[in-house]
Amino acid sequence: MGFRFIIEVHKEDVKVLYKICEKLGIGTENINNNSALFIVNKIEEIVNILISIFQEFPLQTSKYLDFSFFLEAVLIKKK
Repeated sequence: MGFRFIIEVHKEDVKVLYKICEKLGIGTENINNNSALFIVNKIEEIVNILISIFQEFPLQTSKYLDFSFFLEAVLIKKK
């Protein structure tokens, strides 16, 4: 079992996810009934791209704690 990073938005906002995927050059987009998902499954992409982005531009909401726990788990797994 690996790590998975997901951003979920309403399906009407799927263009935002397409732009994220295009700019970062990683991940996939999926559209479900009412939502759209941006998913990154590769640990290398999570470590080398996503974590560095969130460290440079920290979240300013309660999601910061979620990211902190996620980061800690990824670093433990990498060891």
